[in-house]
Amino acid sequence: MPDNALFEKLLKAGRIAEQDVAQIRDDIFADDRVDLDEARLVFRLAAECHDKDPAWDELYVDVLTDYYVWHAPPRGYVSEHQSAELVTHLLRGGRLTDAVDLELLLNIVYWAGYCPGELVNLVVEAVSQSVLDPDNAVYGRDRMPRVIEAIDVEILRRAIHAPATDGGLVVSRSEAELLFELNDITIDSANHPAWSGFFTKAIANYMMYPSAGTGIPTTEEVRRRTAWLRERRGIRGLLYAIGSSWAKETFDADEIFGTKDQIERERFAEARRRALQAREPIGKEAADWLVEQIGKDGTLHVNEKSLLSFIKQNSPDIDPALDPLFRQANLS
Repeated sequence: MPDNALFEKLLKAGRIAEQDVAQIRDDIFADDRVDLDEARLVFRLAAECHDKDPAWDELYVDVLTDYYVWHAPPRGYVSEHQSAELVTHLLRGGRLTDAVDLELLLNIVYWAGYCPGELVNLVVEAVSQSVLDPDNAVYGRDRMPRVIEAIDVEILRRAIHAPATDGGLVVSRSEAELLFELNDITIDSANHPAWSGFFTKAIANYMMYPSAGTGIPTTEEVRRRTAWLRERRGIRGLLYAIGSSWAKETFDADEIFGTKDQIERERFAEARRRALQAREPIGKEAADWLVEQIGKDGTLHVNEKSLLSFIKQNSPDIDPALDPLFRQANLS
């Protein structure tokens, strides 16, 4: 824990220098854990010290991710209370305004065993804001508006398909509706090719897989924490790569995030296996929801046709309410 003299000095000066960041890091991680008082201290320093060395951003994300994911009880879970606390600290005027706060959220939802859907929604909304109004968004200023880039798809993939989302590889209704809105608004744009496949599989996950919660974390916890401490790149790595990836018109997720180690590959493979085993029929409620979403703009778009084709090929049973759409897409 940083001593009171250092704490008071930093608050009085309103400035955190590089050497201060190093001292705070050494003090906080001296016992290899972050407690509530230390987390609150970091939030207060972030809010009240307006002149901070660039090294502060990494410390901020490391400390708060470590607390909310690995040490706040119950370990590995973000409770409703903790989620509300995060929202209070991170939002200004109902939205994220700082890229480092987006990085923090992305790290939390990616590494936690469970977190409330509102945190994932904030990441999805931040991507939507960047696509639709980049000059006023938390990242992506000077980009072409209303075009979904590879960078956006990768942020969404890590947020929505993170183990912290409700049920792991399961997409919630609110997330699915946000993706539909984004798809409708950009349907005539030159979106990155990765968007179509991501949209199809994300919506299909919502339609075909149950929203069962995750189990209590048991194994892999220490190894996952070690892997996180090695990566520590999150949205900062993505944002750093925006200029070069757009200039090259290429995007390599492994280049940005680092190649996943064997632990991560095993974890995702196991999550996928469980999700596939839990596949459910598409009932009347889900079918009516999809009809409503597709019918909002009166046009059956190419990504929606791809979605319908995927559902028809993969769902074990489909309510007849989708038959008119299948016929419209020449899939009957």
